[in-house]
Amino acid sequence: MELVYFKVLEIPFSFRPDLVALKKNFYKLSIWVHPDHFTLGTADAKEEALLKSSEINTAYNTLKDEDLRLKYILESYGLLRNGENQELDQEFLMEMMDLNEVLFELQMDFDADKYERILKEIEEKKLHLKSG
Repeated sequence: MELVYFKVLEIPFSFRPDLVALKKNFYKLSIWVHPDHFTLGTADAKEEALLKSSEINTAYNTLKDEDLRLKYILESYGLLRNGENQELDQEFLMEMMDLNEVLFELQMDFDADKYERILKEIEEKKLHLKSG
């Protein structure tokens, strides 16, 4: 699963991204593709600059806002349909975000003990959800 907004803003996927890096990359990219730099360019170059600028703005506005970021990630993984207004337990969502963060960290720096603890925690949460 590729989360395009993270790629557009050149930051690693995270439920809690570095907001300073996010803002820094947003400004850097916005300057490079700002439509004013293409006033003497071709119509295609102008249109592409507008599209890219719009994409950067949308990505930034989504990722800088915690609620929009979570909604975007859930929709990207098919866990929430676009436009669906579901009330999700915030505590549960935070637990899932924390688990996903740990799993992401394990992909970067594997630790067998940590992996086993996370698997056990996930199994416990699954049993809890199934029980009711």
